[in-house]
Amino acid sequence: MVLAEPSLQFYLEPEEPIEISELTGALAAIARQYQTYAVENELATKNSEARLLVSVVKPGSIDINLVPDLVSTVAMAGPLLAPLIDKVADRKVRQAS
Repeated sequence: MVLAEPSLQFYLEPEEPIEISELTGALAAIARQYQTYAVENELATKNSEARLLVSVVKPGSIDINLVPDLVSTVAMAGPLLAPLIDKVADRKVRQAS
């Protein structure tokens, strides 16, 4: 079973146009809340590492899909995984010898 990437989806169908500053201000507030959540739940070590990315914007209504920046998360985990990868590589070399 393939799991979908975690995301937060917003679908807005405003009766009147929305000011860009209002929309971006609301998205910035959501990003700040996510940063707090990510640091508190050890998904990131500092706010700047916890980023949400807009993955889809569709024409017509406002349909926004936000996803965590998993590239940063993987990059942070890299130094932790390196010793494990080295161990696995060493075993394979020994088995091949």
